[in-house]
Amino acid sequence: MAADLTSAFIILLIGMITVFVILALVTWCGRALIFFVNKLHDREKLKDSKNQVPKKIVAVAAAVIHEITNGKGQIKVIKRK
Repeated sequence: MAADLTSAFIILLIGMITVFVILALVTWCGRALIFFVNKLHDREKLKDSKNQVPKKIVAVAAAVIHEITNGKGQIKVIKRK
């Protein structure tokens, strides 16, 4: 009886350690993937800097929106097609 209980606890401990290791590995891989994707996104963002809207157009759009909304509106995003 004691041997069966001991082996049951050993199997339980091995299972818990295995689950912990696998979850730690999944978490680490997820963080590594997020890190590398963010680095890749930053490189692409630098490449896309040529497609930015000229500052004169942004200034004109901001002035028009300010005038139309009596200073309450603001530009959040301007995308170039």
